[in-house]
Amino acid sequence: MSDERSDRADARLFVWLMLVGMVVFAVAVAVGGVLGSDPGSLADWVAAVSTFAALLAASYAAVQTRRTFRLEQERDAERVDQTRRAQAVQVAVWTGEMDWISTKVTHVWSPGSTEPDTTRDPGPIRPESIRVNIQNASPVPVYHLRVEVYVGEGGPSTATHAATFAVQGREHGIAVVGRMDRIEIATPELVSDLIGVLETIPGADNSPANTYFGWSFQDNAGKWWRRFPTGALVTLDGPPTSGPTPKN
Repeated sequence: MSDERSDRADARLFVWLMLVGMVVFAVAVAVGGVLGSDPGSLADWVAAVSTFAALLAASYAAVQTRRTFRLEQERDAERVDQTRRAQAVQVAVWTGEMDWISTKVTHVWSPGSTEPDTTRDPGPIRPESIRVNIQNASPVPVYHLRVEVYVGEGGPSTATHAATFAVQGREHGIAVVGRMDRIEIATPELVSDLIGVLETIPGADNSPANTYFGWSFQDNAGKWWRRFPTGALVTLDGPPTSGPTPKN
């Protein structure tokens, strides 16, 4: 809730409490008039008005206390988020080298021909090898780190999440701290997922598609994070699902 909306809510609460008090006061006076009760002395009226004023003051104090408590809660939550984000921004993945290959090309020489007849099996140019660098510069580990590969015709904001490599094998472990260079992520499963998306991109048969990288992980406090190729860093409610839309 924004500060402006919170202030409006507090104002409405105070007005509501004041109206309730006035209604109760008016009903008491009306009932007394109907029953013919003694209206009381000036001192009685002064005491009644003072009690009503004290009720309004207590209501206003309660509203302000509620507002102060909410602001403190918001500040505490913001400090916790900043502390967690301070670790999350120190986790990075970037590409090392990528080797691309096309499908099988066949050259057939016909008798008397000066040039061969060349044919190529259908299919997009695909990565043969993808090496990435990973760094967790924070002093505590992160877990369940996943390198996410995006491909597309345009820039990173329109690229499609095509494949994921989980850095959790025996060689690297599930806790990531420090730096790892030239990690090979082009597993058969990852390349197969990539090809499935590359086949939908026009022109991928003739030249490598634009490729981008993102990553997701769980921080030391158990919070999930995802970094998109655009640079946007967002928190997640749980483990990431496939097929996210890149964020600006």
